[in-house]
Amino acid sequence: QAHALNARAFVVGRGRHDRLARWIGGESVLRLLQLGDVPVLAAEATLTRLPRTVVIATDFSAYSIYAAEVALPLVAPDATIILVHVAPPFEQLDPRLLPQAVTYREQAQTLLRSLSQRLQHPGLTIEERLLEGDATDELLAVVKSTGADLVVSATHGYGFLRRMILGSVATALLRNAPCSVFFVPGTARTHAVARQLGGAELNTQHVTRESYDQELNAFAARNQGRRCTVEIDQPDIGSQHLGHGLPLIGATYDRADGRVALMFGASELHGMHVTHAIAEAASIDIRSDAFGRDQLLAITSASGLTLVLLE
Repeated sequence: QAHALNARAFVVGRGRHDRLARWIGGESVLRLLQLGDVPVLAAEATLTRLPRTVVIATDFSAYSIYAAEVALPLVAPDATIILVHVAPPFEQLDPRLLPQAVTYREQAQTLLRSLSQRLQHPGLTIEERLLEGDATDELLAVVKSTGADLVVSATHGYGFLRRMILGSVATALLRNAPCSVFFVPGTARTHAVARQLGGAELNTQHVTRESYDQELNAFAARNQGRRCTVEIDQPDIGSQHLGHGLPLIGATYDRADGRVALMFGASELHGMHVTHAIAEAASIDIRSDAFGRDQLLAITSASGLTLVLLE
């Protein structure tokens, strides 16, 4: 139903507070996250107003930053936002890692400050917390000690099989957090960017079949080495996030069997690369911004849609 309506989010209840009910309700939410591609708000019955104390977990990836931005419209205008990053326990792992730990903390503190500035709106209070240890334990401790109304996290599902097992942090928050939880799948950002790139402000080149090979080669040459996010959407299995940060090294079309081949790799791989093949290509669109810089390659085929978002 959500796919049919092109829904932008799910809102569901978490059930009663007893452990068994929360566990059962949690499994339903996990299934929505596993099979869907839109944010999920799992609300406690106590959430009767916009949340005023909100904990946002971040690992500084594009997906967790997007999750934080998506969550902002859900919070009260005068809310307190607590940005939390949990660093690995370097010294506990090996005392010799102390120099790396110092560098990591300095960089993480800078990134926290940058994200705080990015999210800042009049009326909001934003706190930054850099912690160290087990991510799940530390996040839950902050949620409980602050009496948070909402905890926000991205979920990184980069492929159909991997998405069947969500990250331990997201699962633990869903099952153990004493407040409402808001999860944003990694693929939600991809779809949002695709919708944005599909706007009228971009120039769309509809490639004719006669020039598939020529235009794909030119596209690859223009964007050699640019990192990409690759997503496919097939009616039988839904959306799959194949990967992000993949350097583009080639794109070809085989007239004999109508197959498009997209190649990703890096110079240090000494000629080795990963190829994603698309059989029976039916249409190819290339979208660019006002400056002529390519932003999106869209390929439709008998099996569905492949999107290559250029970062």
